[in-house]
Amino acid sequence: MPSNLPITAGMILSRPGLPQVFWQWANQSYNAGFNFANRNATVATDTGTVALSYGVATGVACGMSYGLGRVVQNLQASVGAGSGGVGGSPPLSLKLLSRGLPWLSVATAGMANVVAMRYKEGVEGITVTDEAGNALGTSVAAGRACLMQVALTRAALPVPILLIPPFILDAIRAGPLGAVMARSLPARFTVELTVLAFFLQTALAPALALFPQRGSIRVEDLEPSFKGMKSPVTGKPIETFYYNKGV
Repeated sequence: MPSNLPITAGMILSRPGLPQVFWQWANQSYNAGFNFANRNATVATDTGTVALSYGVATGVACGMSYGLGRVVQNLQASVGAGSGGVGGSPPLSLKLLSRGLPWLSVATAGMANVVAMRYKEGVEGITVTDEAGNALGTSVAAGRACLMQVALTRAALPVPILLIPPFILDAIRAGPLGAVMARSLPARFTVELTVLAFFLQTALAPALALFPQRGSIRVEDLEPSFKGMKSPVTGKPIETFYYNKGV
């Protein structure tokens, strides 16, 4: 079971206002802990820096998510009112936009969170190695490449969670189960949480597979100090360096 499933349940059930803000904070706190625990640990981090990064990560991510969430609510209200459509139905473009904005909200917040928690990798650099794993120095360029890949992973992760389930739930509501969901809040919650749990369970692995755990970077993309460096094993110039991307 995904460890953040209870948080997801809270976000589904919470009413707009302080409860929604609380669950958004809980979600971003979970993300901050996940990002910190799965960083490139070759970068030294003190307690004060971790606390500051956590404050920035949760503050910025919650602000982005809340602000874009209000936009989503207003747009979905317009979709529900059926403005601009034929026969009272909303236009397809408006409906697709209302489905895409929640992903944009979560993806933006997730990218801001991971950058805030792991920014030192792009500022101080990370350890790069040869193919055999021998440490050859610290590279800021490799750290920034690593941070970019992780941020893109956070943007891709919500795609199957937020873009696919709404269409599946639409199909379920159109069937016999839809009437039961309309009459019963527990039934609606159970169905929605089951669909979300399935995609939470299956979405992480494909997102992480976008970039290998052991990243590689060409010598041309590193600092000048790495050019001409030779392998301690073969004695030949190293063309490709490697680093631990983290998760």
